[in-house]
Amino acid sequence: MKFTSNVQVLNQAISRVVLAVSQRSTEPALEGIHIVTSVNSVCFTGFNTELCITETIDASNTETGEIVVPAKFFTDIVRKCKNDNITIETDDKLLIHITSGNSEYTLVGINALQFPEMPKVEHLEKITIEQKSFCQLISQVLFAVATTDDKPVYTGVLFDYSNDKLTVVAMDGFRLAMCKCNADATSNVHFIVPSKTLSELLKLIKPEDIEMEIVISSQHILINVMETTIISRLIEGDFIDYKSAIPKDTNLKVTVNRQEFISSIDRTSLLINDKLKNPLKLSFEENSVKISCTTTIGKAYDECNCKTEGESIRIGFNNKFLIDALRNTDTDEVRLELSGTLAPMRVLPPNGDDYLFLVLPMRLKDDN
Repeated sequence: MKFTSNVQVLNQAISRVVLAVSQRSTEPALEGIHIVTSVNSVCFTGFNTELCITETIDASNTETGEIVVPAKFFTDIVRKCKNDNITIETDDKLLIHITSGNSEYTLVGINALQFPEMPKVEHLEKITIEQKSFCQLISQVLFAVATTDDKPVYTGVLFDYSNDKLTVVAMDGFRLAMCKCNADATSNVHFIVPSKTLSELLKLIKPEDIEMEIVISSQHILINVMETTIISRLIEGDFIDYKSAIPKDTNLKVTVNRQEFISSIDRTSLLINDKLKNPLKLSFEENSVKISCTTTIGKAYDECNCKTEGESIRIGFNNKFLIDALRNTDTDEVRLELSGTLAPMRVLPPNGDDYLFLVLPMRLKDDN
């Protein structure tokens, strides 16, 4: 195997592929990048059994072949090369010879036969969505994904398509995040994608007004972005009926400036930490929300102007969960809907329901 490439082009390609390389594995090949050369092109693949990323670039002086190269050392070498071009060549002993200007390296490669076969994605359904909308949906809900695998299904994000809308939902038992936007699909479909995959996708997909396709099979999804192909396994299991989890009744509606509300919560939360997990108390009164907390360190109080419609409510929250929901909104103002002191609070845009975050309250000591 042999090829010559522009260093910058090669570096960009492997920086994407390495996102799918295992950091630690009992199989050395999974800690490497699979390289396959063909006429005037080279294909690089990283695969950690959950996520597979493939990138193809143009190359010259190619001799067909394939090998697995240790990802960490290979990426470090390419990143440090100062010459415009780099030549990579292998021999019968699986040695990889790398030359760029006056720099020369030799790495011990791995037989390509040890690299696992990539999953085959049979086209069952397809969703078409703008890259900008996809990035916005994912970035707004990832904060609510479960961080423990007690229930693996909640370590992923639900994709639910129906009625020309794609809805994505994440939840961890204490909060729920839901966002939706327009999209096209071949039929109604729902599936669950691992949150780790989506985090890596945000690094690969640019928030542009360009359409992208998500191809869905029974166990995997496939996404093509320019010269990059991403394949991810899906999580099996039943996600909660999120629609039934959203309270229907509303006794109080509040419209508040998002940043002013966050600032007030931040100031009042200065006496709360991991050891002092006391609830943040919110008293919604006429056109004002009074925020307070009491810990063994002391007391804190702040106020924020708002517009209220309905009865006064006093309710407690985990300050971090509340701030997470507010910071992941994308509007200057937010609409808060409450139905009682022990029911989840809904965080929505001022108009419509393009996003909806549920935050479970904490019981206050004087609650009945």
